[in-house]
Amino acid sequence: MPRKGGVILARSGERKELEADRFVQNAGARKDVTEFKPSMTAPGAEVLKEI
Repeated sequence: MPRKGGVILARSGERKELEADRFVQNAGARKDVTEFKPSMTAPGAEVLKEI
């Protein structure tokens, strides 16, 4: 059974680079890009605040 859902954290200088996804372009996947700034992290994941 194929997986459904999930989260990918990505860092990109340009949003359009994230939008240009070959899987989406070829109708193999769907995605929503949501920009956010992390303010809280679990212990040991503080590096995510620096991304």
